[in-house]
Amino acid sequence: MVGAVGGSLVNLVYPYFLDQKGWRGPAYRRVQNFDFLLAVVVMIVFNLAVWTLGAEPFLTEPGTLSRALSQAIEAECGVAPELSTSGGTSDGRFIRRIADQVIEFGPVNASIHQVDECVELEAIEPLKNVYRRTLELLLA
Repeated sequence: MVGAVGGSLVNLVYPYFLDQKGWRGPAYRRVQNFDFLLAVVVMIVFNLAVWTLGAEPFLTEPGTLSRALSQAIEAECGVAPELSTSGGTSDGRFIRRIADQVIEFGPVNASIHQVDECVELEAIEPLKNVYRRTLELLLA
């Protein structure tokens, strides 16, 4: 998506940039080609960097945070949680570089990241209680 947005933006703005620089006509063809090639290379490097970082896993070893959250879920919801990475892509991949433990936890959401994304109201109270109990266990 970054490439699509970045590429579209370059195509939209580039003619205005050329006008501002006065780079019109055959005399400037060489500098236009060089400038465009440089922009493409920068966009490719940027995309590779984003996708390389974005592809890193965020799985961290079980520890204090996972134990506290698991205990809180079991106490508040009456189910034993399972640690899993089956939830899909996660921003945890960026956070794990600065945190020893990363866990994503939230309500079940069939419409996540879609138009009219929503959560059942009945899910809010137990979620709040799990977060509260997790903090109590971590701070005890």
